[in-house]
Amino acid sequence: MKKFLGILVLGLMLVSSPVNSGQIGSGEITLSQGPVNAWMEYIKGGLNQKNPDVFLITTDGKNSFYYYCNYAQCAPGNNFLDIQACERRFKGKECKIFARRRTIKWHNDINTGNKKSKFNSKMSDAEVKAKLTELGFLGGTTSTTTTSDETKYPKSLFPADSYKKEQWDEFKKYDESKEWPFSVWAEIRSKKDAYNYQWGARKTLKEAIKYAMDKCDERRKEGKNKYKKSEICIVHYLNGKETTDDEKIKYAEEYYGKELASKSFKRNSWILKKKSSLKKTKIEKKKKKKENDDIVKSLKDLQELYESGALTKEEYTKAKEKLLN
Repeated sequence: MKKFLGILVLGLMLVSSPVNSGQIGSGEITLSQGPVNAWMEYIKGGLNQKNPDVFLITTDGKNSFYYYCNYAQCAPGNNFLDIQACERRFKGKECKIFARRRTIKWHNDINTGNKKSKFNSKMSDAEVKAKLTELGFLGGTTSTTTTSDETKYPKSLFPADSYKKEQWDEFKKYDESKEWPFSVWAEIRSKKDAYNYQWGARKTLKEAIKYAMDKCDERRKEGKNKYKKSEICIVHYLNGKETTDDEKIKYAEEYYGKELASKSFKRNSWILKKKSSLKKTKIEKKKKKKENDDIVKSLKDLQELYESGALTKEEYTKAKEKLLN
């Protein structure tokens, strides 16, 4: 019996000691924008303010996977199972533990996983990025461009990190697709260079827009601390080509309604290429209203002249038809 218990205890020790078996990441690594955005959401508890539990990344720094805990006190999870789930999610890419709770455990030449490696849920995006850079996980700015970038990617795509460029390359593959002829790129951007996006390719334009906007808007709500209420998702590209100002306004109004869309473009006029686009629309509406008011007044005047006998019925009819046509 004692021998059996000894074997059982030894087995449990082997299973429950993954921290010492190389499952926490180590070595130099630079995070892509996707994991950086996920890390900022994770430490803040996401949309429902949950307790961060474990944060994993793929060893190329391009993907992330994490769990929350729904309780005030949470026992450590099973690292081995967490890593397996991450590797299944990213189709066999090697995953390692990056952080426990809000403390980065990944070891490099700078980070040691102590108190200095702990993040606070109230940190701003800029503070999070600055600390990641300080700990050696971000290599300076992620929004600079090179000459080759300027020729390969549209200027309106930036700021863009390596992951966003990879996604753009995938998006562009559907430009001339016969099976999925409509591809849409929706993105939310803030003046502080925070951004999130979603693209999709579908058989109809309506389906493609709905998918991209739905997913983009989910991220807008999850990252509510990053964006103002007036900052919304915009359809920036259709089949690889940038949308016109009129198209941006049209699709935003169809998805969010005219009131919110109008408020958004008014407060974030930098989204539109021609700042006069929205103003021009308003002027045209006012002009149309004035013309309608003038016609109503003229018809009223004609009616009074006819009733007073100043106009014959034939003269009244001709004048009325001229006004209405």
